[in-house]
Amino acid sequence: MEAQFAEELKLLLDQAQALMDRPEGFPLINLRNILDDERLATIKRIYDSCTRDDCGNEDVDPDSGVEVQEQDLRPLRKKRKIGGEKKRVVLGGPADPWKRITNMPQLPALAEYICAHLSKYPDSQDAEKFLRTLTLSSKCGEYDSRDDLGNAFMARYSWTQQVERRNEQVYVLQLFNDLFWFDMMQILRPRGTGRVGDSMLQELRRFLAPLNFKQLGLEQDVVIANVGEWSIRGSKINKLCKLYGSGAILILHKQLSRSFLEGKFTASGPYFKGAVERLNVLKLKDYVKNTGADTLATRIRKLLVKPFQEAYNENNRT
Repeated sequence: MEAQFAEELKLLLDQAQALMDRPEGFPLINLRNILDDERLATIKRIYDSCTRDDCGNEDVDPDSGVEVQEQDLRPLRKKRKIGGEKKRVVLGGPADPWKRITNMPQLPALAEYICAHLSKYPDSQDAEKFLRTLTLSSKCGEYDSRDDLGNAFMARYSWTQQVERRNEQVYVLQLFNDLFWFDMMQILRPRGTGRVGDSMLQELRRFLAPLNFKQLGLEQDVVIANVGEWSIRGSKINKLCKLYGSGAILILHKQLSRSFLEGKFTASGPYFKGAVERLNVLKLKDYVKNTGADTLATRIRKLLVKPFQEAYNENNRT
């Protein structure tokens, strides 16, 4: 039966194609006029065959009075799962922003210059001397004549060598610097997050009011924007300090890179918890305390913020 329908349909299409291919100049023929009773019967048989199901029943009985609704004619759409599929969490995997810590086989050793300072000052009292070891001496600005070109070159070359050797120390100083700005914001608003919102902005402007920014060659809005950026980085570092002590940055400074703090650092979620669990297994808190690193780092933070704490207290008294 299907073969017969196919043959009849093929013949009908051939005839229609022949009419469409008539040479130019012949009058157009109404397709309805060539559909005689026999051809119409062929089309009806093909239609009836296409609208029956596998059991021979018609999909829609035209005499049943059932009206086909518009929604019945719309294509079916797959239902979407609410919330989508959850991504699988693989601790230490490519998508883990904390993988540099989660995958650590052991804690990094304290740098030699830190050990040397702790050995020389076992009570960690002299935080100021530790900060001096991180400074760079330079004579680059002392040479300004053509005759001093050789000396100027050697001064710059020597300074560059210091930078290369002390790159690690300089970055540790940057971490303490970020913490300092966070600590200063905490003086102004102890329960603040470190971000410069409306309330913090008012406190900061009030605190900086005695400064003449024009005389200092600075723009107040730019200064406040920079302070806000540094304070946010410091607030992230402080989250680890609250868990393991301030000395944690003396051990994990290589893991706390600038790009990580600004773009990948998360203080919640499964990846952060995985990193914390790893640091707990490695007993970071005990290591920070037993080496004296925590006492040293805590005193450095207090030393850096001390004049601002005193200035704030003085302003409040007046």
